[in-house]
Amino acid sequence: MKSIITSAGEQFKDKKWTPEFKQNTIPSLLAGLAAVWSKLESKDIECTKEVLKPHCIQILCILKLLSVDTSHENIDSQFAQVLTGQGKSIILGLLSSLLALMEYKVQIVCYIGEVRVNNGRKEKTSFCIIDAQSVKNTDTAEEKGYDVGKKISGIKRHIAVDTQGLPHAIHITAEATDRSNAVEMVEKAEKTLSEVKNILVDAGYTGENFATQIKTTIGATVEVIKRSELHIKWENHQIVV
Repeated sequence: MKSIITSAGEQFKDKKWTPEFKQNTIPSLLAGLAAVWSKLESKDIECTKEVLKPHCIQILCILKLLSVDTSHENIDSQFAQVLTGQGKSIILGLLSSLLALMEYKVQIVCYIGEVRVNNGRKEKTSFCIIDAQSVKNTDTAEEKGYDVGKKISGIKRHIAVDTQGLPHAIHITAEATDRSNAVEMVEKAEKTLSEVKNILVDAGYTGENFATQIKTTIGATVEVIKRSELHIKWENHQIVV
């Protein structure tokens, strides 16, 4: 990491976004940051022989945002659409780290909390609705599962939203089990969901073990309600239960 910081300082003294800098220096610095991320995120490499690496889509997105493919100076105004499950957090983290190495002031804003505050709510929600959706994916996808109930071969999107419909946790998996994957989602978003006191789910999440795991993870209680008893409507840009 020290060598990356030193390299960045030496190569970016003038802060000029020349074509040569964009096409030679930026990829080199990005590769170094990606290597550090892989080292930090990959656990027990010697035992598992598995190394987590940023996906090519994530790297290409960063290069596009920094106009690496252009032959003129400076950066163009760019907009990148990153789909669900394509790693927006990794893109944001690597891009922010890269700009910070160049001595730019970087500020990361969580818009969900900002939107809640602007709507007169606390930044963190105390109530969430958890549900999942089975979605088809391509035949050549490396990971896919099968939802027997809905007869869909693909992936499953798990999501936790507040009463305004704002997402506070999202988890993509090829496994069809709702309960275990919902627990995994909550564990990964433990800090975001730290103020949640009650979670509403449908009958698919029934089970004492699920409720116990949620209670242990974030201290929230689980309320199971049948779909026939769940009445949700959209009113004044909010979900009303």
